[in-house]
Amino acid sequence: MRQLAPCEGLEQHGPGPSVEAPPAKAPFSIALALATARRLWLDFDAAASAGVRIQHALGHSHWRLVRSLRATARGPETVRLRYRALPRGVYRALITPDVAGAQRLTARFSVGIDGG
Repeated sequence: MRQLAPCEGLEQHGPGPSVEAPPAKAPFSIALALATARRLWLDFDAAASAGVRIQHALGHSHWRLVRSLRATARGPETVRLRYRALPRGVYRALITPDVAGAQRLTARFSVGIDGG
């Protein structure tokens, strides 16, 4: 069905309603500052929280989950996470910020191995 005549009673003035974009946020970043057998330090540059999964290397490309933790920062700060001691080996920390658009961080570290 086509409309042949304009609708009555509707007036349009100007180009239409204007929509303002929300102010742009500064990019969020998180970094692994230090990892040991019992502690993990995360540097936040803003108030946020993140999920941390610590995985143990099992061979060439297989990883087993050994710890699942939450980190929360009230502002730009370093957050220390404590956990029971990890046995000797190679680990990786998968850090997933709860901030829209933030990238997941993967960091490898070793416990009790020289040169790691």
